[in-house]
Amino acid sequence: MNPMTFLRAQWDRVGAWVCIAGGAIVLLLGWWGISGTTSVGRQLPYIISGGLFGVFLLGLGGLLWVSADLRDEWRELWSIRDALVKIAAGQGGNVENSAFALTPEEHEEAAAVLAGGQLHPVSASNGSSSSHRRRSTAVNEA
Repeated sequence: MNPMTFLRAQWDRVGAWVCIAGGAIVLLLGWWGISGTTSVGRQLPYIISGGLFGVFLLGLGGLLWVSADLRDEWRELWSIRDALVKIAAGQGGNVENSAFALTPEEHEEAAAVLAGGQLHPVSASNGSSSSHRRRSTAVNEA
């Protein structure tokens, strides 16, 4: 993959790593400036500039990293939504070969969900019925 393509596609992850590395360097330089002095008056500028700015950069890097993860999750959810819309429209030919290909049971369940219906408990193998699936009333009558 071309580095520029990677930078365009993953700008927030690259920014996160730059901010995290920059924050660590600023904190290290602030500590290095403080370590040679015993006077509190001479340590305060290092604490203010190095400490606060370093913590700010670390926080910004964490925020960018979470933003990148959320963007990936939304992209995956939209592709799943598109696959379900194609199945509902009867255009499932392209979906069968994708990463979101459904088994025949999952295909029937997706059709039941898209047809509407009510939530019915699904009995688990251990006998509990805490999980639910949405099923069509037509599926339950059959």
